Amino acid sequence: MPLKLLGTIIILVLVTIFAGLNLDNKCNINLLFRTFENVPVFYSMFISFLVGMIVSLLFCLFRPKSKNTADSNGTAVKDKKLNKKKQKGTIVDPDVVMPDQSERVSR
Repeated sequence: MPLKLLGTIIILVLVTIFAGLNLDNKCNINLLFRTFENVPVFYSMFISFLVGMIVSLLFCLFRPKSKNTADSNGTAVKDKKLNKKKQKGTIVDPDVVMPDQSERVSR
C-alpha cells in the first residue's frame, strides 16, 4: 500500500514537471472547421489522452455479451441450450473422459 502511494506521488510530480517545462511550447490544432492557435503542447496531449480514456471506457462498458460466460467457480459455461442437453444426458462433453474409456488400451 505505501509503495503504491509513493509511486503515485512520484508519477504526479513527474507529470507536473513535464507540464511546467512544456507550457512554452505551442502548437496549432486543426479540427476540420476550426483551428486553435498557440495551444500549449501539454494541453493537447492531456486532452487527447482523456478522449482516448473515455472512448476505451465506453468500449469496455458497452461491449456485446459473449456466448461464453463464467460461472461461480470461474470455469467457462457455454450456451444455455448446450448445458440443458448435457443435463438431460443427450450430449456428451468431449472434454470429459468416461471411466470405461480410460481403461481401454489403444492398439
